[in-house]
Amino acid sequence: PPGATAEPPAGAAARLADDSDLLRALARDLTRRIAAIGAAGEIRLDRPAYAGAPPQLRRRVLARLLRLLPSEPHPPRQASLAALDAALCAPGRLPPRTLHGCVILAAPAHAVLCREPAALPARGPAGRALDGRWRLPDLPGLTPGPLGVPGLAALRREAEAGRWTAPSAWAAAPRPARESGPALWRDDGALAAAPHAEFGHASADDLLAARILG
Repeated sequence: PPGATAEPPAGAAARLADDSDLLRALARDLTRRIAAIGAAGEIRLDRPAYAGAPPQLRRRVLARLLRLLPSEPHPPRQASLAALDAALCAPGRLPPRTLHGCVILAAPAHAVLCREPAALPARGPAGRALDGRWRLPDLPGLTPGPLGVPGLAALRREAEAGRWTAPSAWAAAPRPARESGPALWRDDGALAAAPHAEFGHASADDLLAARILG
């Protein structure tokens, strides 16, 4: 229109930066309200609260969780993200699905996101975060790695022998979450510790919890 002037580039850039900062702050607040870390290290989402949030914020939160959980530098594809968002907002239970190295399970009241066991790294050297997430103690003769199927089998043998009792909250967590949890392994291949299962005498610091809820 007559008399109108274009916004200077610097002003437009500052406004966009302000908008982006606001969205990030709103997304962090939404994450704190709807997300919690479960007993096996899984992320649990309040599904009705998620569905009631504005679509732009929902997808931003979901993309961030699906990027941080597997320590991926990039978010999932927009089409896949939109399909998962729509499924989580629909009523009822959902069949399990995988996306971006994660497993997504959804009951009517909540959804669970955890690492896809098949996408987990192999056992590796101590001194760095396992899967970019778990910080385990550096102990001589012990190697950090995911609990996996061998770890679950070892815990079952310990339980059958009466040497270990599974914590109820951990036992109730979805199997993929338990399987993808951290563990310490001896050089002979025996399970030495599974912190979330309260087996052994090691603890694991969850770096993800601070990233998403801090």
